[in-house]
Amino acid sequence: MNLTTVNYSKFRWIDVEAPTKAELEKLADENNLPAKLLLDCLNPEYLPHIETHGATHFIVIRTPEPNLPIEADTVQELTTKIAFFITQQGLLTVHRQSLPMVQQVRLHFNEVVEPEKTTALVLSLFLSQVAQALISELSVLDHKTENFEQNIFLMKRSRSILKEGYFIKRKASSYRKVIKTTVEVGQKLTLKIGCPAQQMQESLDNLSQCLFFAEEIYENVQALLNLHMAIQSQKINEASYKTNETVRILTIFTLFFLPLNFITGVFGMNFDHIPWLRDIHGFYYSIGLMTVLVGCFTLYLFYKGWLSEKTK
Repeated sequence: MNLTTVNYSKFRWIDVEAPTKAELEKLADENNLPAKLLLDCLNPEYLPHIETHGATHFIVIRTPEPNLPIEADTVQELTTKIAFFITQQGLLTVHRQSLPMVQQVRLHFNEVVEPEKTTALVLSLFLSQVAQALISELSVLDHKTENFEQNIFLMKRSRSILKEGYFIKRKASSYRKVIKTTVEVGQKLTLKIGCPAQQMQESLDNLSQCLFFAEEIYENVQALLNLHMAIQSQKINEASYKTNETVRILTIFTLFFLPLNFITGVFGMNFDHIPWLRDIHGFYYSIGLMTVLVGCFTLYLFYKGWLSEKTK
C-alpha cells in the first residue's frame, strides 16, 4: 500500500493506493469510518454513485484504465474505480493502482489559492480529469468506427467485420453507461456536499460532451452494422438470382433435348419391325418430327416467357 497524506488549512487529504483488506480495516479504525464502507472499495462491480452514511459521504467514480487490453469491452475492463470518503476530518481517496490523473489533480489543486481549497474542488478536478481521459478514449473509438465503415464498403470478410463492429459497439455502450452515471454523481454533489455550481459546471459540461460523443459512436456503429447486414443480404439475393438463372437455362435445354432423346431412344430399340426403320425417307421423317417438337416447345416457352431475360 502506498499512502500519501497532505494537510491543508481546511482539511486533510489522504490518498491510498493498492490497499489490502487488512489495511482498509486499519484505515477505517484510524479515520472513524465504517469498515464495511471501506471494504466496498474492493468490489469491482461498482458504477459511479454517491452514498451518505451519517456525516460521511461515499463517492465512486470510474476513469479509463491506463493500459487497456485489446479486447476489453466491459465497464470493469475498460475503467478503474476511485473511491472518495468525505468526512469532517477531510478527504480519503482509495484506488487499486497508480493513476497519473491523481498527480494531475494534486498539481492543479496546489495552484489554487488556500481559501478556495475544498474537498468539493478536489472532486470537480477529478471529474474534469475523467472527462479528458474519456474524450481521449472516445476519439480512438471514433477512429476505429471510421475504419469499420471503410471495411464495410471494401467488402472485407463478414466474420471479422462483425467482430470488429461488435467490440466497438460494446465499448461505446460501456463508456456511455459510465458517463451517464458520472454525470448523475456530479449533479448530486452540488446538493449532497454543497459543491459550488460554478466549480462543477465545467466538469459537467465536459462530461455531457463525452456522453454525446459516446452515444453518437454507438448509434453510428449500430447503423453501420445494419448496413453491413443489408449489403450481405443483397449479395445473397444476387447469388440466388444467378443460381436461379443457371437453373432456368439448364431447364430450357433439358426441355429441348428430352423429347429428342426419347425419339432417338425409340428408333434405337433392337426390334425388327419399327415404323420408318427401313424406309428410305425414315431419317428425314424423324428429323422432321424432332424439328416440329422443338418448334412447339420453342413457341410454348416463348409464350410462357421463359426465353426472355428475367429482371432482378
